[in-house]
Amino acid sequence: MSTNKRIAWIVIAFCLAVAASPVSLFCISSGVLRLPCSTGSMSSPMGSCEGFADSAQAKSTSDRPCPMPNPCTAVGDPRETFRGPRGTEEERLSGQRRIYRKNLLEHPMRAAIYTTIVSNPGIDLAAISQMVVMNRQTLRYHLDLLESFHKITVMRERGTTRYFENSGRYGAIEQRLLLHIRSPTAGTILALIRSNPGITQSMIAAQIECSAPTVRWHMHRLLDDGIVTAEHRGRNTLYRLTDDGSAAMHQVAATPCTVT
Repeated sequence: MSTNKRIAWIVIAFCLAVAASPVSLFCISSGVLRLPCSTGSMSSPMGSCEGFADSAQAKSTSDRPCPMPNPCTAVGDPRETFRGPRGTEEERLSGQRRIYRKNLLEHPMRAAIYTTIVSNPGIDLAAISQMVVMNRQTLRYHLDLLESFHKITVMRERGTTRYFENSGRYGAIEQRLLLHIRSPTAGTILALIRSNPGITQSMIAAQIECSAPTVRWHMHRLLDDGIVTAEHRGRNTLYRLTDDGSAAMHQVAATPCTVT
């Protein structure tokens, strides 16, 4: 065999040995030739380095501390501020609207309470609670709101609290008259005095079939409130409505109860 052929076979054998070998002395890892690059549009001259960039970014992200939740971040429904029942302090209640005079009666139960008071001037707490079917603690809260926004007026005397609408319809004398009218006995007495000016106490007791002390007790209250007047003639006392009492009786009888 000639020298050239021998050299050619040696070269071919060497190349086959190198190709078959698991480790190549002349093989350079592709990772060594890769240059770091950003995740943007720039790429390595040796080819795409997207995989390298992704792994580097993932490693840098994993090395960062996990962000802690901010305890001051507001969570849930907003909490709105509105004034308390009598406007003395501000309270915070979740989910409540700010209460104004214009939306005061948009609450269905508060509107029912107000309607009951308008339809029954001089009504007391127990009667309202029974008519609107509400416990007294909740009822007092709504009544305080209605009073603080001047929708109703409250008369407290002789240990009794009575409620009226506050539209200027009823003055002091009318309010006192309405308190008496709400009592069946006092209302009957007032009707008798109005239709029979100068009637005596004994005549009233006989007509309403009531004891003289009971009639006397009601007459003292009517006199103290300036609704009736007493005229003494001998042994008899004649009772009549005062001018203010007569005007109040006429106004109460002529004014319809409507919601304003």
